[in-house]
Amino acid sequence: MIEWRTDKPQGNIIVAKLSEAFTHYKNTYDVLYFYEKPYEHYSYVWGEVPYSAIEKWALIEEKEE
Repeated sequence: MIEWRTDKPQGNIIVAKLSEAFTHYKNTYDVLYFYEKPYEHYSYVWGEVPYSAIEKWALIEEKEE
């Protein structure tokens, strides 16, 4: 079972439910990848995803230290 969270995302790879305001579609889910540069953000194949666009998320892979 997926354990959804609503706090600030943490992890190298997450699955996220994206807001309708960001995607213009209801119930959009995507696998997102963390990047540190040029600033902290998540990204998918077509672009950057701000934290504010992530309604809930679940961890797939933790960040490496």
